[in-house]
Amino acid sequence: MAASWQWMPWNEPMHDMKKTMTTKHLIALTLFAGAHFLHAQTPSDPYTKGNLPKEEIALTKDEQSTDMSLCYEVFMLPLAEAAALQRKGLTDTELYKHLIEQLNQGTVKQETCAVLRCRSGQKAKTESNLEYIYATEYEPPELPQNVGLGVAAPKTDDKGGQPTIPKPVEPVATSSIISLEGLRTPATPTAFETRNLGESLEMQLTLSEDRKTASLNIVPEHVQLVDEITHGQELSETKMPEFEVRTINTAAELLLGKPYLLGTVSRPTISKADPDAANRVWFSFATVNLVKHWCVPLSSLSFRCSSPLFLWL
Repeated sequence: MAASWQWMPWNEPMHDMKKTMTTKHLIALTLFAGAHFLHAQTPSDPYTKGNLPKEEIALTKDEQSTDMSLCYEVFMLPLAEAAALQRKGLTDTELYKHLIEQLNQGTVKQETCAVLRCRSGQKAKTESNLEYIYATEYEPPELPQNVGLGVAAPKTDDKGGQPTIPKPVEPVATSSIISLEGLRTPATPTAFETRNLGESLEMQLTLSEDRKTASLNIVPEHVQLVDEITHGQELSETKMPEFEVRTINTAAELLLGKPYLLGTVSRPTISKADPDAANRVWFSFATVNLVKHWCVPLSSLSFRCSSPLFLWL
């Protein structure tokens, strides 16, 4: 791109100099120069495995993160197969691998997969619940002790005499009234409680000094409403919920990156939620890993502009 300048005679003042380059030419020239300044080799993704730059910032031991991630999983399989696997004496890793293989074949079902992260030494909790409010105490049904009868107001006669005042009506006992359908009050709830339906997971992780193991305290809980039980009849009838609860409260030392069998969270053998629960077993696993943080310097990032940019006004 050629640019020309027209100069006035040397004896003319500098402010009288006339510039002939247009504004759009200046913008195009600026962008063209900037494109050559920014262009570089074809960049590779610095976050892709194998492409991390040599200048990657490495954290010292004291500066390394202590954030950890726990994955809690529950698998359901037939009782006979679960017992056979236990008799083989498999390690937790081997058992977990077998369950994954059977899961892909459809003979094992995965029911839960929850992930929770926390810093070493701190407690963490995750919940996926529905609040269920139910009555726990009732006032018994009642009948009124007395029933009053309405009496019309006295009227004066046409001669202006004194009005006749009717005799007061004695209260009538409720036992002498044949029908009290509109007067009876049913059992009335006076106290309530709330129960969370669903899944909750509470844990505490502590990383070891060699950063190879973690101390785990964990309390997973599964709560399901399976029925409502009726007590009494007619006006005395009340209903109370029936819950099915499965929980584990345990502590263990885990190798990082290795699945650990926490135990079984099986349903009751007589389950209203699953009539075939007596023939099934639920295995629960926990896997703990360190959270990876990558630090990449800005100097490793590059840009490329394949062609000049022009902006025409």
